[in-house]
Amino acid sequence: IALTRSVNVFSFFIKGVQTWTTTNSISLTNTNNALTIGGRPSIGSGQYYNGYMSNVRVVKGTAVYTAAFTPPTAPVTAITNTQLLTNFTNAGIFDAATMNDLETVGNAQVSTSVVKYGTGSMAFDGSGDRLVGRNTPNLNFGSGDWTVEFWIYATDQVIGPIVNQCSQASSAGWGIWAYNGASGVNRKLTVFLNGANFSLVTGSRIVTGK
Repeated sequence: IALTRSVNVFSFFIKGVQTWTTTNSISLTNTNNALTIGGRPSIGSGQYYNGYMSNVRVVKGTAVYTAAFTPPTAPVTAITNTQLLTNFTNAGIFDAATMNDLETVGNAQVSTSVVKYGTGSMAFDGSGDRLVGRNTPNLNFGSGDWTVEFWIYATDQVIGPIVNQCSQASSAGWGIWAYNGASGVNRKLTVFLNGANFSLVTGSRIVTGK
């Protein structure tokens, strides 16, 4: 999964294929919320991702992908402008970009059950598990270029943030969420851009085990 901004063009990619794009000049700045992976920062929010994750990379200042691309066949690296890199391989839960401290909450942990690269990936059970970083201006994107990317393997479908820098859908900032829709079966990905300026990535579904 990759979400990029190049000037004012936002693009969303699944397996290297562009599935959604929009043009918007909004500025994404939120000085009140830290980055979270797998859930919202507040305790008791009841919204968490359920599944496995690896290769979480956040790049501020570069749109790494602007057209269809071949997905990486090895763990991604800390390229220029990387602000966060958590591959979660080989039992490691740390920021390889050495810019962020991450707190594990619940029983979020590296698991060897489902692996994309190396010997592990981050496992979230959908019930309180998440990683919480500190509030940092490095992840306030403003109106510049940026990229957020990661690999996921969903084991169940719940509403909740996958990688997120807004406390909830109505707040400023950005986020990529799992969203099951009103019927409970429309497994989709949702992009939030400054709360009210969110766009549903229609037709981009998370099917269990994908």
